[in-house]
Amino acid sequence: MKAVICERYGGPEVLSIQEVPTPKIGDEDILVRICASTVNSADVRSRSLQAKGLVRLAMRLAMGWSRPRNPILGNIYAGTIQKLGANVKDFRVGDRVFGCTPGMQFGCHAESVAVKSSSAIFHMPKSADYGQAASLLFGGTAALYFLDKADPKPQQSILIYGASGAVGSAAVQISRILGLRVTAVSSGGNEAFVRGLGATDFLDYTDPEFQLKEGQYHIVFDAVGKLDRNSAKLALKSDGTYLTVASLDVAKEDKKQLQRLAKWYEDGKFKAVIDRSYPITDIQLAHRYVEEGHKKGNVVLKICKFEGIR
Repeated sequence: MKAVICERYGGPEVLSIQEVPTPKIGDEDILVRICASTVNSADVRSRSLQAKGLVRLAMRLAMGWSRPRNPILGNIYAGTIQKLGANVKDFRVGDRVFGCTPGMQFGCHAESVAVKSSSAIFHMPKSADYGQAASLLFGGTAALYFLDKADPKPQQSILIYGASGAVGSAAVQISRILGLRVTAVSSGGNEAFVRGLGATDFLDYTDPEFQLKEGQYHIVFDAVGKLDRNSAKLALKSDGTYLTVASLDVAKEDKKQLQRLAKWYEDGKFKAVIDRSYPITDIQLAHRYVEEGHKKGNVVLKICKFEGIR
């Protein structure tokens, strides 16, 4: 099968398309023929070791010291089931599924991936194409993981910093679904976009007078890891919760998250937000675009031909 291979840490130029063996499966495994994945900030950080201090050290220990142990990056997939292990009962060959490989296992920027049937895999929303299904996951599962930790209540206030990215745009939508009052922080050109997702208030971080007011929010969620920690905590109410994707706490995906996202999508409450799509052969271009840090929502990686995606 064809796969994107990252043989060392570095810039997008370290990525290449190579032929590798199709994964073998055991009795509890599922082999998925991938039609779409995403290229996101986690892929960029993994490829470049874009982190500092303890986080960079932790990444090296988890992924490999001088190069990735698994050179096939990407942990988001949407596709069809090719083969089932003998003990798998809840799926059939040909089912359209979407899911995530756990932690830093990766393996999804390829034509096929083997996953455990107990892992974060679920039936795709019936009305979604492969690109839309894949785009629900990276931002959606991360936003759910962090927001669930805050145990939000209806009518509470939340500030989402980096509201136009994959995690931020998902967090805006999920917060709206949960009944929160959302203040979105992004650059001024994204105001209409994030308000369209459900934000009721907007702050432009590029405004020279931008400053968070003290004691305003029940939850402050830094969805890009760039908000000053002290400013974030000052903006919280006395019993408020501070969340950031820049912590050592890595979001964990499970089936329940996928089920919630799929239902919200089918109910018309949660949108698939896609900025651009690239064929797998343009993987370097996709990484360069994501690395610029200005994408809205997700960048889809098209691994097989399918209709309905830009």
